Amino acid sequence: MGRHRHDTIAGYQYRYRNAAGTAWNPGWTNIPDSGANTTAFKLTGLTNGIEYTFEVRAVYLQDGQEKNGREGTVKFTLRGALARPGSLSAAQAGVGELALTWDDPNDSTVTGYQYRYRLSTETRWNPDWTDMEMRGATTASHTLSGLTGDVSYTVEVRALRDGQPGLETSAEGTPLADLTRPRAVRDLRAIDSENGVILQWRWRRSPQPVPAPRPQLSS
Repeated sequence: MGRHRHDTIAGYQYRYRNAAGTAWNPGWTNIPDSGANTTAFKLTGLTNGIEYTFEVRAVYLQDGQEKNGREGTVKFTLRGALARPGSLSAAQAGVGELALTWDDPNDSTVTGYQYRYRLSTETRWNPDWTDMEMRGATTASHTLSGLTGDVSYTVEVRALRDGQPGLETSAEGTPLADLTRPRAVRDLRAIDSENGVILQWRWRRSPQPVPAPRPQLSS
């Protein structure tokens, strides 16, 4: 066949088969509504996990008759959409930590996971999507640390396949607070007193001020 000009393309055709077989099913089929500017077509109804051979060719108009162009060929294994991490939980672990766990999706094509979190009272993620350390496609846990204790967090987790993310799953959790640390003291005040000073503060859970012991006055 001679060289064709782009504007003589009347449409495109496709066919495919199981790469392990030899029979095309279907054989050459017109791509609906295709024309000179068509560059993509979506096929559905295929089976995940099977390698297919796909071919596409142009159909040209020459002297009022259709002529078939040379086909392009590609092999591809369908993997399906990534599933959401199921049953995500954000449980208390150590002080300032949340232990994330989720159901293993049993998908060997998972190449990574990401998380993000924010205070439940805020809308800004801090940090936004961050890669987890992977231990293989069956990874189903991760521990967040360095969080503020006794504060509610919203956490999201999603799977990755070759850098492309799936849909996320959300959970809420509240890390343990370290009540032995000074951060348990809130609204510290100093009040003048005869020959001394009274320190007064609120404990995080206390609705009323808890005064410090009255200082010993010198005689």
